[in-house]
Formats: sequence, structure tokens, C-alpha cells
Amino acid sequence: MCTKAKTPSVAVVLPTYNRARHVCEAIDSILAQEARPEEVIVVDDGSTDDTLQVLSRYGDAIRVIAQDNAGASAARNAGAAAATADWLTFLDSDDLWRPERMTLLRRDLAAAPPEAVAHVANVMFRGVGDDRDFFSVARIAVPPGPVRRVDRPLGLFLHSFFLIGAAFRRDVFADLGGFDTGFPTDEDTELAHRMADRGPFLVRGDVVAEVIRRAGDDDALSALRGRDPILASDLKLRHFRGILARAQDPNDRALAARALSDALLQRAGLIRGQGGGGYWGALAASARSHPSPLKGWIKAVRAAVAGHRSRATVDRTGPA
Repeated sequence: MCTKAKTPSVAVVLPTYNRARHVCEAIDSILAQEARPEEVIVVDDGSTDDTLQVLSRYGDAIRVIAQDNAGASAARNAGAAAATADWLTFLDSDDLWRPERMTLLRRDLAAAPPEAVAHVANVMFRGVGDDRDFFSVARIAVPPGPVRRVDRPLGLFLHSFFLIGAAFRRDVFADLGGFDTGFPTDEDTELAHRMADRGPFLVRGDVVAEVIRRAGDDDALSALRGRDPILASDLKLRHFRGILARAQDPNDRALAARALSDALLQRAGLIRGQGGGGYWGALAASARSHPSPLKGWIKAVRAAVAGHRSRATVDRTGPA
């Protein structure tokens, strides 16, 4: 006698902090789903506005967890720890799911191989500048249509990842310890790197969520690069060194080594631009980190020569 396979259950975790004006739009986009998730967990991360009062209007439709302010990663981890569903999804409190988000996810998960650890769909950036979708910006060549199995997902998401289009197997997420709270930003990309070590991703090119960029947003890595480029550089180096420490696949190791070499080269440029010490050491580290040291040294020498020429031009055109 054949038994029908159990359809995987889904939880959504939504962290919020002082977003009383916007959180209802995010929650409503979840509750409007035709195939609503089994669990909707909203984690209030120590809000000082009337967020909790706003959330109380939803009654039993959502589960609310209130905690002292600890940051988005800690809030997501708290929500994930409270979930019991097979798969975890996430939404930020000022972003939106599109109406078909859960329908597409459930369809793909119902047919997913048991070894799949993540499902990643496209998202749209809206609100500041021209609307663009993540896959186009990141040059991820997965068009809308049938979901694809990707056995080596690290290459697709090495430099960026957007959480609100993703779903993770809860048991793997828990085994990895969830989000690393030591990353003040880009923590979703770091988690995706660790998830990529555990199994294949299912990747869908359809846009399922919208990232709403609002004036004054200051928590994106792109903003961090402008505010504190050295810290942003440190985070990138931690990402790539972490991959190298874990990766068993030689292709993934080469991919991470090349990215680390490029990041160290960029770090050298930052040091040179700020007039700090350690420039030559960063150049040498970049060369040594490259999977082909000869190519690494060639790139380092070219960067050094270009930098010297740039400074020489400034000296000649500056005040006597």
C-alpha cells in the first residue's frame, strides 16, 4: 500500500524593531497568502514605539515573542528556536511577500529531494532608484519558470544573498547554530555560505518578495561601505576565510581563495587611500591567497604600479 508523502510545513519568522508604521503591511502580505504558512512568528526586538500594541490586533493569527533589543540576527534566531515547522522562511518588517510566494514554495518543497537544504527565489528592490531584481543585479542566470537544483550553490551566492526570498530546512539551520550574531550586516550571506556546505539548493527565478528601500535606511552593506569601509572589508575577509576553513570541495576552495585574494587587494587599496600602514603586507597576503600564486603576484604588482602612478599624478597637480 502506497502512502502519500507528508507535505513539508513552513514557518515564517519576522523580526521587528520600532516599525509600528510598516509592520502591518509585512504581516498582511503573509496572512494574505493562499497557502499560508503553518506558523507566523513575530519577534519584537525591544521596540520603544507602539509595535506591541499594533501586533496585539492580530490575535491568534500570529505568535509574538518580545525580547530585549539584541539585533536582527538574535531576533531571527529566537523566532527560529520557537518554530516547529519543517522549513523556515523569513521576512523583514518593512518588506513584503508577493501573493504567490507560498504557493510556489509549497509546490517546490513537495517535490524537493530529501537532501535539499535551502530554497532560494528572486526578490525585487523597490523604493530608491530604479526597481531592480536581485538575480539580474547579481548576474544569477536562473530565469523565471521551473525550479532548478544547484548542487554547488556557493558560486551563485558568494558575494550576496537576500533572506526574504529564501527558505531553509529547520533541522540544518538549527545544527548550524542559526545566524552568526557577530556579523552586524550581511549575516544572511554568511549563513548561506554555511548552508551551501550541507547540500544542494533549489533555485527559482520568479520574484516572490519585495525589498522596500526607504530613505534613511542605513543597515545595508552598501551603506556600511561608505560609513566604515574598513569594517565592511573585515566582514568580507571573515566570510571568505570561513569558507576556506570549512570547504571540502576543491572547486569551492578555489572560488573562496580567489574571492579572498580580491578582498585583500581591495583592503590594500583602502589602506593606501587612508594613508595607513600595512599596505605592502596586504598586497603580499592577496598574492599568497590566490589559488594561483603567480597570478596573485601579477595582480598585486599591477595594483601597486597603478597606485603609485595615481599618487604621482596627484603630487604633480597638487600645491607646490
